[in-house]
Amino acid sequence: MASFTVEMLQAERGDSILIEYGADDTPTNRILVDGGPVNGGHYRQLRERIQGVPTRDDGRRFIDLLIISHVDADHIEGIVYLLQDDELRCLFGDIWFNGWKHLADIDEQTRADRLGGKHGEFLGALLERQGRPWNQLVGGGPVFIPGVDGIVSDAIDDDSEDRDAIAPLPVVDLAGGMKLTVVSPTVSKLQKLAAEWQAEVKAANFEPGDSSAAYEALQEMWWSRLTLGSDKIAASPDRSAANGASIAVLAEFHGRSVLLAADAHDDVLTASLRRLRAERGVDGPLHIDALKLSHHGSKQNTTDQLLDEVRADHYLISTSGDRFHHPNALAIRRIVDRHAQDGHDLALLFNYEQANTVAWRNSVADCRFGDDAVLHLSKVA
Repeated sequence: MASFTVEMLQAERGDSILIEYGADDTPTNRILVDGGPVNGGHYRQLRERIQGVPTRDDGRRFIDLLIISHVDADHIEGIVYLLQDDELRCLFGDIWFNGWKHLADIDEQTRADRLGGKHGEFLGALLERQGRPWNQLVGGGPVFIPGVDGIVSDAIDDDSEDRDAIAPLPVVDLAGGMKLTVVSPTVSKLQKLAAEWQAEVKAANFEPGDSSAAYEALQEMWWSRLTLGSDKIAASPDRSAANGASIAVLAEFHGRSVLLAADAHDDVLTASLRRLRAERGVDGPLHIDALKLSHHGSKQNTTDQLLDEVRADHYLISTSGDRFHHPNALAIRRIVDRHAQDGHDLALLFNYEQANTVAWRNSVADCRFGDDAVLHLSKVA
């Protein structure tokens, strides 16, 4: 029987998600999405989980795909450690990460000297120095939605020439039968990173795209003092350029589906889901098995407009509630109310049992916490 498992590792206010899928008579395939922060021993947990991946005959541990959704510290720091952890001997079939070299590929008006980002430069330098596969499954270019900002806008008429320029949402088939549909980011969300990244690189005293300088700077830093990103409380709506550039995908395997939303902006997710419904001829919200809430359950990222487009049986929330007190009660209430209106059961899966999550025990019959929040899906009969 085919199985599809989604495990949210405890990564404080960040994300680190391990997906395993496969049939009984075939090897298990794996996808790792983000690595969380490194403070508080969280890298140790990631490392121990990766150690649990069986080694091949050559002694290496193999993961089919590593997705680094975006450059915030609470998603990327653990990956910077992981790629330098020689004892793990970890190989990746491909690594998805939109780094310095990709924005210039999007359009001719976006030049390389406009893009940077200290943390993105560090990771890009590691990938190049180690000769890792980088966005190979998408032809080496950026992971994004092509077309007129990649989405169908309500402002574009059905007979507009602009509508013809909108490509279908990108679909990538992985080994073992997994299908990934890219639902974020768009061109404009990637472009908004440019000035912010350049300023950070300049402040670190090297030039955007200088991978040698980035690698040297990375090696010179004490890990305990390394800060790769910043934590900012989002305004309403979420305006973070890094969050907006998140790689988000709909993962589908043997009739099961999980939307991994990273920290993607609600407008992009909403438009992409609307586009997907149109492509598939779905009337009403798109039904999926699970939705990993964007931005740890922030109310700015789980909006009524988004919930108009999608309905899940399970909602996955990755956060300890540290500092930003996620998940936001309004975001969860929106979900609960929608299901009450529809008469559909739901399950809330939290990777931490904390004040902002245990409060939902009295409202939702199926609440799961910690180790019990691992999602196990089997093949649709």
